[in-house]
Amino acid sequence: MTEIWHPCAGFETHYEVSNLGNVRSLERVASNRHNNGVRKLPSRVLKPCLGSSGYLLVSFCVDNVKSNQNVHRLVARAFIENQANKPQVNHKNGVKTDNRVENLEWATASENGLHSYAVLGNVGKNKPAFGLKNPKVKPVIATNISTGEQMLVAGTKQKTEMGFSQTCVDKAIREGRPYKGWVFRPARIAALEGAAQ
Repeated sequence: MTEIWHPCAGFETHYEVSNLGNVRSLERVASNRHNNGVRKLPSRVLKPCLGSSGYLLVSFCVDNVKSNQNVHRLVARAFIENQANKPQVNHKNGVKTDNRVENLEWATASENGLHSYAVLGNVGKNKPAFGLKNPKVKPVIATNISTGEQMLVAGTKQKTEMGFSQTCVDKAIREGRPYKGWVFRPARIAALEGAAQ
């Protein structure tokens, strides 16, 4: 693929970005304390660094003001039209360091998150696991006092649907008292997983 260079939006006189995700400075004259106050700066490809969020960054310096720029956003601004004014840039293949123009697209936060989950299969570190794998789920075995019927109640939602309050169930377990005609005891996860198979 042929490398095509476009000016970086907002930095047109100083930097260019390519369709392959490379960034270069333009040849220019800069002020300097030596050599009668000016010096010639040659064009060069900038070496990106990996930011804490996993995206590649380059450092720009214009009029002695330094700023870090995300490479994927520079590529998207230069090469991809954004008529819907979407605020984020999505990496289609999920590789945050792959900044080729064909791997990028403008997206809303919702579209970006949905793509990560539905297409790439990512579950965020702040997203809870489902069912018994969620550490916040407190499965209990409920025994009806009058009939002796036993049932597994896996989570808060199921307890609520059955008319039980999570707080009251927790209190009934702690105090060893019945609640709404039922006796509750904690269920062991290993036993539950074995029973589910």
